[in-house]
Amino acid sequence: MKGSFQILFLTIVAATSLYSQNSHYWTQQYGNESLLLSGAVAGSVTDLGAVYYNPGFLSLQDSAPSFVVTAKVMQYTRVHLENGLGKNVNLEKNNLGNASGLIAGGFTLGFMPKSKFVYSVLTRRSQNIDLDYINHVNFDVLPISPGSEDFSSDITLYLESSETWGGISWSIPLNEHMSIGISNYMAIAYTNSLLSIDLNTLAADNHVVALNRIRQYDYLNFGMIWKAGLALKYPKFTAGIAITAPKINFWGQGYMYTQGILAGTDSNYTTQPEDYYESDYQQDIPAVLKSPLSVSIGTGFQIKKFRFNISAEWFDNVSKYTVMEPAVFMGQSTGEPVINNVVDELKTVVNAGFGFKYELNQNYDLYMGFSTDFSAASPSSKTFTDLAEGLCSNSTSYLLRWALPTIMVSAT
Repeated sequence: MKGSFQILFLTIVAATSLYSQNSHYWTQQYGNESLLLSGAVAGSVTDLGAVYYNPGFLSLQDSAPSFVVTAKVMQYTRVHLENGLGKNVNLEKNNLGNASGLIAGGFTLGFMPKSKFVYSVLTRRSQNIDLDYINHVNFDVLPISPGSEDFSSDITLYLESSETWGGISWSIPLNEHMSIGISNYMAIAYTNSLLSIDLNTLAADNHVVALNRIRQYDYLNFGMIWKAGLALKYPKFTAGIAITAPKINFWGQGYMYTQGILAGTDSNYTTQPEDYYESDYQQDIPAVLKSPLSVSIGTGFQIKKFRFNISAEWFDNVSKYTVMEPAVFMGQSTGEPVINNVVDELKTVVNAGFGFKYELNQNYDLYMGFSTDFSAASPSSKTFTDLAEGLCSNSTSYLLRWALPTIMVSAT
């Protein structure tokens, strides 16, 4: 049975590690034309999406609109965790909903006639994952008690995570073909995460053994992010480079709730000698959220009626750090210390993309784009929510040891 528990624990860890809320950097695109070109415009952006891709291009845009609202009107998302709770037990969620975008507007100041300013608000990240596994079977669950028992399981993995950037961009030409620009953003991030495990069994003589495990945290974080860009523009050729600085944290705060209850232990049914109870709720916990240094480069060039765009961006790693560190508390019935740190870690990734625009006639253009969006979630990090410390007490381990085989068999 011990091997079965390890399978459950490790697969839950693997599943939650996918939720690291800032591990995908190229999911969102900004600006009308930039969206159609899959965001491969770091060296060729022609719309107000330049506030994100390369603010240096803002003062080189002669025909860009002074105000823009862009969004993907509808977005279909599918989350699938193969063998998420063991062999042949998958977790899947499909969702159709609205996607986020960009609001931006340009303006000038009379005492800085060569400069161009743009205010913008964009959704950098928006994620909502809600995975459930519910089952009820009759199976020989309790290792000591003879015969089959009724067994029910309800496991929930939930994540709501978003980040919005709002700020001012400034750009000024250095000469006819070259300009620089800076975007200054206030980044507001919110996360709510929940792992809930509810396992119950009823023996033939109506004896009940039950386990309830909950771990939930919620936080809000404010920080500042700067982007700087250099742009070159010629009639049939453009190029650019942009640098995004790591986030500077201003303020962050959240709460942590954890609970573990094991009830109904008895020598006639279980090898666990005692019930246990652990519960803790802490508020006003400082919350820190880090982001990587990144450098993007790109180019665009015209060949007859075709306009080609190529871009790539390198993201540095973020070493393992603590997002929230609640105070260690002592389990009420066990007297053992319980640690519930929330940690994160991001690896180095490189994303690249290309897009082209073909002029069909004076009124219509054809666009196509492709880009990668590799995950920066570190394979060496157990999980964003660090379940190893939050779930692996002796009593919990025992009950999960007999629970998992039932879940696996009932699903095959």
